[in-house]
Amino acid sequence: MATDNRQRGLGLAWLPLVASLILPCTFLITYVWSTLLGHVEPDFPYISSTGAFPPESCFFSQMLNIAAALRA
Repeated sequence: MATDNRQRGLGLAWLPLVASLILPCTFLITYVWSTLLGHVEPDFPYISSTGAFPPESCFFSQMLNIAAALRA
């Protein structure tokens, strides 16, 4: 009887995709959020300026921590 050695599911194939998409998504989300709250001007601010005030600063910090952990 032959054994089936093929891997099922994705395994860790999702990790590079998530690690590469998390930073741009974080910057985009915090930019939109801080613009809607009036914390930054709609023209292109510095990335760190979009995460300077609460509540978007909490999201910005946590997503950067997650991105760093995924890339470590």
